[in-house]
Amino acid sequence: MSLSREREQQLELVWSLFSPQAHSAEVGLSWFARPKGHGSVGVLGGFLGEPVPPALVLRLAETHSLYFGLNGVLRGWVVRPSAASVVLLQAVVIDIDPVVDDGNPAAAEREILDHAERLYGQELNPDRVDSGRGRQLWIRFEPTSVDSQDAREQWRACVGAYLRRLDEVCGLVRGCRVDTSCSDLPRLVRMPGSINHKTGRLARIERTGIVHRGFHPALLERFGASPPRRGLVSGHGSRGGHWRRHFHELSGRARDFIVNGVTEPGRHAAAYATAASLRDVGIEQETAETVVRGGAQLCFTCSNGLSPAAIVIPGAAAFDRALACSSHDLDRV
Repeated sequence: MSLSREREQQLELVWSLFSPQAHSAEVGLSWFARPKGHGSVGVLGGFLGEPVPPALVLRLAETHSLYFGLNGVLRGWVVRPSAASVVLLQAVVIDIDPVVDDGNPAAAEREILDHAERLYGQELNPDRVDSGRGRQLWIRFEPTSVDSQDAREQWRACVGAYLRRLDEVCGLVRGCRVDTSCSDLPRLVRMPGSINHKTGRLARIERTGIVHRGFHPALLERFGASPPRRGLVSGHGSRGGHWRRHFHELSGRARDFIVNGVTEPGRHAAAYATAASLRDVGIEQETAETVVRGGAQLCFTCSNGLSPAAIVIPGAAAFDRALACSSHDLDRV
């Protein structure tokens, strides 16, 4: 099979798995294209099937990094939808990231899926995806409408609690970790059939799974009943103050980043996960920023000469994104 035909088949597969349930005059699946090496200049976006035909979307893969959203959003939103635009839930992503040079996501996949099943309480049969760098498990479920900000926030918090618990249980598996930042509703994933320009490899769906009946209410029952987020906790001074009292509530990944730092690759993902965990236990931005910077300085020590500025700044920016519940760190997908 030619590469061009394989890419077309992958895009057709995406359409068959996700679009029929989320394609109407009001709702659609969004796609997003960012030029290689040009930041936000020349960013394109739309809905699968319109206004750009699927074949033309794939042509963009020659010069752009391509992504699409798994959940249905209101039409009319430009380029990258926000959480408020999501009106139809239909998938949860378990993203398996290599965090060391010899990390093996394919080998880690089965063990992580076993833990995910035990936490959920039932067998799972997700779509298994090679993103061109890591591995992803797409857990599809019956399309579920959300029509209020409370319902959206409840689901985001539920998925976040599930992923953080999964990360704590799994820890480091074959040099890989679960990305705990994938709880945002307008979650973008790399488009199967497109090239991951960071590695030069094709992203592809390797095996399709099933639609999991009852997954949404069952996950809410297990992970959606956690107490509401407490008020912001004041830091009272550089690296000191009350945040330490909540250290035990942070995710295992966040605790490890704060205490030990991480070596490359993986510092950006770890900084983001730490910022999100601090946010979720109610730590105010200024304090959390200081804590993340402390972990970043340890990254500098671990990485033997990596510029401190290259680590500290992403840590601060990560909390800005986490606080805004906008976890599209596309370079890591």
